Amino acid sequence: MGAKPPPGRCGGTQCGGGAADSEFGPLLVEISKKLGGGSARFYERGLVLGSKRVSYDSLKDAAFIPGSGGGFTPKQKLRNSSVLWLYRKKGSTIGIRDLSCRFDKQTMEAIQTGLGFRPEG
Repeated sequence: MGAKPPPGRCGGTQCGGGAADSEFGPLLVEISKKLGGGSARFYERGLVLGSKRVSYDSLKDAAFIPGSGGGFTPKQKLRNSSVLWLYRKKGSTIGIRDLSCRFDKQTMEAIQTGLGFRPEG
């Protein structure tokens, strides 16, 4: 299949110009967390999310699920939030939610498409 890197586009995220990673190459997109430090960093050949380092070749699927927003309780807010699911061939699934990271629908769909997976719809 040969996963492709996400495109260097952004909408409310920091793109390009960041430090290159020795394993994954140049930084393409960085999505900062809302609280505290850290970010999800998408490089040319892989991504770094906290202590997790994932090569794009190890992904079997990626799915962006846009949320409906709203909700009064934490459970409702979690259920209604947007999320980018990254399904690995081996290991646990990684979810990047709009509750914890600053992103928009256009950016996340561009990342999903750039990884070589078609959006639902």
